[in-house]
Amino acid sequence: MKIYLCIIIIAFSGFLLSSTSRPKGLNSQLSNYTIRQFIVGQHPGSVEVADFNHDDKPDIAIANEKDNNVSILLGDGKGNFTEAKGSPFPCGNFPNDIAIADLNKDGNLDLAFANHEEKYVTVLLGNGHGQFFAAPNSLFKYPLSPIHMVLQ
Repeated sequence: MKIYLCIIIIAFSGFLLSSTSRPKGLNSQLSNYTIRQFIVGQHPGSVEVADFNHDDKPDIAIANEKDNNVSILLGDGKGNFTEAKGSPFPCGNFPNDIAIADLNKDGNLDLAFANHEEKYVTVLLGNGHGQFFAAPNSLFKYPLSPIHMVLQ
């Protein structure tokens, strides 16, 4: 079964409001938009945007909860995205709640996932080319499952 993530790309071209004009709704303010669909895994949950390959263009990470992986889509800066080599990457049971940071201080963005239904956090280290690999000793045990942390 193919699952699609639908993203609306919005391009503003010379959009300005004068001090006397009133917005007539979002459609009157948007000069151009395009709907794009991308194949991702089953039950896409969290979606985050960051530059994973150092090209100064936004890329997308999608946590696929039922496939237990993350899809990485590399952007070209014009609204087009291609799947990173090796994507999707395994990231533990029911991944969601993506955190992005340079966790190992190597200059590349890394990913951390709360593994719902489990008491683990998965950490994937980035290589600066849009590819991710499990950190040493990842899965990291946490005393509470993510759902219990929210409820307390």
